[in-house]
Amino acid sequence: MSSTTRLDGDTGLAGMIYTKLLDQGLIAANDRLEQYLPVHGTAVGRITLQSCLTHTSGLPREVGGRCIRFKQGMATVLGRDPQPQDVAEFMRHLREATVTDAGVCRYSTVGGAALGHALAAAAGVNYPGLVQEHLATALACPTLRVEEAVKHHCVDDAVSYTVFGGRARSWTGRGYAPAGAIRGSAQDFATILTALLVQDGPFQDCFKTLHTDSKGRVAAGFFVDKTNGRDMAWHSGFAAGFASHLIIDLERCRGAFVSVITPTPTVDVEVLALETLESDG
Repeated sequence: MSSTTRLDGDTGLAGMIYTKLLDQGLIAANDRLEQYLPVHGTAVGRITLQSCLTHTSGLPREVGGRCIRFKQGMATVLGRDPQPQDVAEFMRHLREATVTDAGVCRYSTVGGAALGHALAAAAGVNYPGLVQEHLATALACPTLRVEEAVKHHCVDDAVSYTVFGGRARSWTGRGYAPAGAIRGSAQDFATILTALLVQDGPFQDCFKTLHTDSKGRVAAGFFVDKTNGRDMAWHSGFAAGFASHLIIDLERCRGAFVSVITPTPTVDVEVLALETLESDG
């Protein structure tokens, strides 16, 4: 259980940090991206932090046309970082992004990454520093980190593979780091899950509904649905050969986190996590 795995860190962990900074008065829900990022004078600049968190910002899932999306898909299949851009390149992508259907819940990697960098700016650090200070250090998660290109694999890292059997590379692009570059041990994520389960704890506001539509409810980085007759908060993702799912039974105060090594995001990890949660073990 000491081997480190990954979690798609776009809004699940960002929601925890958002809630913490909001409580500290460092940010406000209606703060705009232009207050923290170099996007002044653009439609993107007027987007609020909360809309990025709830995926209602109107930002696209990805930036670029079919050619770029094809390249990203091939990179994922080949076990490479599909979004290796640095922060400056990401900011250029962000400034050029088209905003459409604001207010409609539509998953956006771009919005998740923008939120992460905005929260870091509000806290006076870069994104790796934000994760280190507000999660790794604050919760005593010794191996939780934003992956660095110079490190690639640590000795205890779990190894993921491509569809061809080769070793998948870490996702280390700094620009899109808030959308998939966080790594940690099983114990780290158990610690995070425990912190989320503390009633009246610092992260309970993560589960307050911020947006509702015909598809369901969205909280601070988590989606909330009725499953087996009970409210369940969850977040899932795929990054660098790992499919992960975190689910919390809000009524029974129980949770489960599952991370599966898989070359493609086809494993039904949500079912595995729910079965784990509902088991008596």
